[in-house]
Amino acid sequence: MTEAVANIPWMPACEAIAPVACHLDCTPEAAKLQIVGEGKASRIKARGVIKGPPESWGFPISPDIASDCQAPVSLLPAGWNGTMDWASATMRPLGDSYEITNLEVHLTNLITTGLLRFIDLITTGLLPAPEERARWAAEEAIAYLVTGFPFPWKTWQWAGAAPAEIEQAEIDLGEAILAGVPAWGWHPLERRRKRIPSDHFRAEMIERKEVLPVSVARLLKVVVRIDGTVGTSPLSRTAEYSGPRWQAIEVDSAALRQARPGPLTAQAAPIAPPPRPPDGAPAIEHVAWAVRFLQITAPDRLIGLRGKKLQKLVCNTVGSNFSCGQRTFQRGKKRADSM
Repeated sequence: MTEAVANIPWMPACEAIAPVACHLDCTPEAAKLQIVGEGKASRIKARGVIKGPPESWGFPISPDIASDCQAPVSLLPAGWNGTMDWASATMRPLGDSYEITNLEVHLTNLITTGLLRFIDLITTGLLPAPEERARWAAEEAIAYLVTGFPFPWKTWQWAGAAPAEIEQAEIDLGEAILAGVPAWGWHPLERRRKRIPSDHFRAEMIERKEVLPVSVARLLKVVVRIDGTVGTSPLSRTAEYSGPRWQAIEVDSAALRQARPGPLTAQAAPIAPPPRPPDGAPAIEHVAWAVRFLQITAPDRLIGLRGKKLQKLVCNTVGSNFSCGQRTFQRGKKRADSM
């Protein structure tokens, strides 16, 4: 866990509603239902202070405990079935005479379940934005291009960025340096740091070991990897960078902000849902289509769903009379995830 996250491992349940609703682009009521659903599934840890007569708590107590007292507790999954007062962060489990106050949820669980991103903690003011510096390391520059904030990798790995977003940011950073954004790096042969010539990011710096199809050759670009090294995209056994193997690359932060004023995710055109396969297509194609369709048009419906529940949603998306076996479903989902 990063230092920033470790500073606020728990957050009041009532304060989680707004950032979750913002991230999922849903109403506060829908965000509450999502949090409760993950709690019932044991995917969110919660804690609070239990109040009421100790004999009603349902676990052994010391005879020295007063007849009416308070004690910290960890909320069990069944507790989420109770009634919740979100405004006061208070819960009363079903059938019990006590209540749990000061209810808190675990921040890391909100992130790992997809209900929240690390970046949302910045935009909602729960965490401060990183300090401005004249130069950004490659990982910070790529974080800026993806999220809008120049975090170190150990911090922004919690942002929930997709591998495709990171790969595109690596390409975009290389193109920005080629276009004139100042960059510096460690020259492995001269063994010193120096300014990187922009023409070191020309496509001509890529050595092709064999003749490549025109469609592939046009895609070859010199990029900055998230680890601060230089490389090529797409990866190929028949093409490699022929220039100095620059390391520990840094870029001018102000120049990059001017060249790329917003994150790539905000600049990208919306993704269109895939066309539905014909009725007679194999079941795996229908499953792949439905999963991808949901990922693009209704990602919030997929949050927290696994196993049979997810399979049921996918089958219903294909059609009310559609069904498939578990193996077909898993293969179709894998195909959709690779699209």
